[in-house]
Amino acid sequence: LFFTEKFKTYPGKKMHKKRNLLNQFLKMYEPLLVPMTDEVIDDAKAILELWQHTSPQEIAASDYHQCLEALEMREELGLTGAMAYADGKPAGFLLGEPLNDETFTIHFAKADISFKGVYQFLFSRFANDFCPNYEYMNLEQDMGGEGLRKTKVSYRPDLMAHKYRISLKQG
Repeated sequence: LFFTEKFKTYPGKKMHKKRNLLNQFLKMYEPLLVPMTDEVIDDAKAILELWQHTSPQEIAASDYHQCLEALEMREELGLTGAMAYADGKPAGFLLGEPLNDETFTIHFAKADISFKGVYQFLFSRFANDFCPNYEYMNLEQDMGGEGLRKTKVSYRPDLMAHKYRISLKQG
């Protein structure tokens, strides 16, 4: 879990690299973040396709299908999202939902990494524009993915939530 405030400004020395990437994105591009609607869903799907194409993970091992289903069923699932643009071109998106009154959970974050700093922009602007009243943001579990875990740790988590696995007892 991360304090939402951290994503808004990337404060302090330990977040300098994230803040620097955000500032580079803001200087290099004319950024725009809009709510995820039917009008921009095709752009989100195009980002998802590009993300999968450039991912080292095979499609069967990635969360591509789950993300696509979440995009397509976002209203039925009660998901909130945002689409980012850089100089008018689709750059990335986030999709998630409130966990409770204090925490917003981001289920999916996908972007075109050719736009340097796009993830830092997505998290920062989303925290500012879509999560101003949430104390925490949860970036979901890394599902054992080494790269995703390393990325999440680079944002310096403020709290670690305990995960539990429940199964039905046979017999």
